[in-house]
Amino acid sequence: MNKFDKVVVGSLDMAQSKALELKNTELSPAHLLFGLVSNPSTYSSKSLSEALSQIVELVEKLPRSNSQLNIEQIRPSANLNSWLTQAGGDATGKGKQEISEKNLLKFLPNFFPSLNIDYSK
Repeated sequence: MNKFDKVVVGSLDMAQSKALELKNTELSPAHLLFGLVSNPSTYSSKSLSEALSQIVELVEKLPRSNSQLNIEQIRPSANLNSWLTQAGGDATGKGKQEISEKNLLKFLPNFFPSLNIDYSK
């Protein structure tokens, strides 16, 4: 099981709230990126804020349920699990026990190659 630092936990909470709001049955990488960019205590909120409209557009295109959902009905997508696994491997390789925003951002280009983001930041 993955452990996350406080910043990532807060961003995941925001991602889940957005998924509930939009009635998405899967939590996707786009939800997590939305959470990271929307969370004012993240580096992403400062460096990727110009991409927020692109991210919202991605999230709004995801499949939706016709009925109200609760948090137990939302499952992580395979792509989200892959991102978290890669970030977890990076954290472990650096001797860390928790996944941080930095570990997640390292793999951002793998999951969002089509976003108009300057990854050199």
